[in-house]
Amino acid sequence: MNELVINAIFKTTAKNKWEAIKKSFVKDLHNLKNENELINLYQKHHIYIYSDGAITTISKRVTKYREEIKKIDFELQNKALELFKLSREVYAYIKKESDNNVKNKISNFTEFDGDNFTKIIEDLDEVIHLDNKQFENWYITNFGSIHHTRTIEQVRAYINAIFLALTTGARQTEILKTLTVHKQKKDVVLGGVLKKRNDEKKERIFSENYLLADIKTIQKAIRDLRKFDNMEELSNEEINRKKNRNYNLELKKILKNDDLTYKNIRAVWAEKVFNNEFKNKKFSNIEKMEFKREILGHDWREHLTQTDNYEDFKEIIKEEKKEEVKE
Repeated sequence: MNELVINAIFKTTAKNKWEAIKKSFVKDLHNLKNENELINLYQKHHIYIYSDGAITTISKRVTKYREEIKKIDFELQNKALELFKLSREVYAYIKKESDNNVKNKISNFTEFDGDNFTKIIEDLDEVIHLDNKQFENWYITNFGSIHHTRTIEQVRAYINAIFLALTTGARQTEILKTLTVHKQKKDVVLGGVLKKRNDEKKERIFSENYLLADIKTIQKAIRDLRKFDNMEELSNEEINRKKNRNYNLELKKILKNDDLTYKNIRAVWAEKVFNNEFKNKKFSNIEKMEFKREILGHDWREHLTQTDNYEDFKEIIKEEKKEEVKE
């Protein structure tokens, strides 16, 4: 649609149109009196949502509107969420495109050694329980002296964060700031899960088998991390600016891989969990992605292409040697 039409409807000539449109949209939400006014509001903003024509742009715009609706507690919130969602046709198109992306990535996997991944977790599981002197000896033996600008507690915080990334599949900022883990019958609940664009917290719930270490050790690692390097008062932006670099440098050192990041580890965790759960069973690539989407906490209608980014890793599974039976 012509940009002049959008400018006229929303009374803006700003380059960043969304900020101006958002301000108007939020104000109108607060002033809604009935369902008819809500429908009129949707029809007005429907023009902007579909004005670009690009499927991915439409998806992102719908996500932005839904995020603003969820921030406001008002009587017509559920009806507003029903209106401001992708049409079935757009949803089906994006899902098809996403499925095709997964198929195209089959030949572009980065392989990782599953046995080595498990061995690292087992080693760090023991390290979590060491006292400071034992930890220092372990670190010096394996990685050399601790840098003079860092304390034992800071380095222990790095190790705990790596352990939590490997065993829970949590995001880096969640690990450093908000993550909690507790049991709920046969499942585990990962609390403090952060949405991509704001600090609203939600949960991931899945089988305890998907934790790649004992839950008590994971809980201890979280408690100790909060003591070693408490970031609960920092904003996400402050964590990114002040903390991420050192945590990522230590991650590369411990895992002996300069290409790995916390996001990579989240993808590796999802691949490992899938293989542990469905060993020796045949699944299509699309079914595999659906499973990962569920355990990673992704939502098709909120972030339809997120899980594609976690399909880049494939575990090298060594065949078990069968012992010859002597007659």
